[in-house]
Amino acid sequence: MGNALEAGYRLFDTAAVYGNEEAVGSAVRSSYVPRKEIFLTTKLWVRDAGYDSTLKAFEASLKRMKLEYLDLYLIHQPFGDIYGAWRAMERLYREGAVRAIGVSNFTPERLVDLADKILLSWRGYTDEDAFIYAETDGEPHNTITPIARMRDGKYELDLVLRNNITTEEYPLGVYHPHQELHHIKKENIGLIEVMGLAVLPARLKEELAQVADCLANGGDLRAQETTAKHADWAEGFKTKYESITKDNAWDIVQYETGLVFAKVLEHAGVYKRTAEGKEQFLKFIAQV
Repeated sequence: MGNALEAGYRLFDTAAVYGNEEAVGSAVRSSYVPRKEIFLTTKLWVRDAGYDSTLKAFEASLKRMKLEYLDLYLIHQPFGDIYGAWRAMERLYREGAVRAIGVSNFTPERLVDLADKILLSWRGYTDEDAFIYAETDGEPHNTITPIARMRDGKYELDLVLRNNITTEEYPLGVYHPHQELHHIKKENIGLIEVMGLAVLPARLKEELAQVADCLANGGDLRAQETTAKHADWAEGFKTKYESITKDNAWDIVQYETGLVFAKVLEHAGVYKRTAEGKEQFLKFIAQV
């Protein structure tokens, strides 16, 4: 491994069952290469699958390698209590002991098993403090949007938690783009949006071009129906800019539209990107 480091290799894979974690750790510690430039993976063996046993196995691997953290920790094989093992690995990730977690040698069917377990748990999950209700008056609310894809020769499955509960204030859905954003995005979000790509209504191409023209030329945003729906929004952001001209108006409108779309995603997210939202999410994960 020392020769590999000299030759420029930086990604190394080991496992508890390989019996060489101590040697790998020694090579990393004695190398002139900074630890942060080395990506080190090790794996949990079958006999250690389970919540408590995974925590002990990880501690033993780290002790053998005499390192402060690992870059990637994998479940080596899809056998034993993999659900308990995964919960323990999530804890290790949250605590910063490992930078990433995952699985190896899992067939697509086993990934589906894991996804189904999460789906069944989510369908029946209620957390009143987070305003998440599995059902009201017999109407179910919780479901999942799955995204399955092949990336770099490996299967990846993303699960997006969804909830369709409505209230008088939000008749289209609490976790749906709210009224003040409907001039840009009234439709529900789908797979493309949760993958981080903005798919906006075709009507906006002409409407936003007209908004940009009004801003650049001092036109009346409320004079036409196509721009009037955007007037409050445009008048709200134009004060942020010293000057809006024909040369920069379209770029400004595009940028501000992106900010609105970011808000759309925030509204649609069941768990918010706040300390409280993270705590509520981890509460769900802990009981899966």
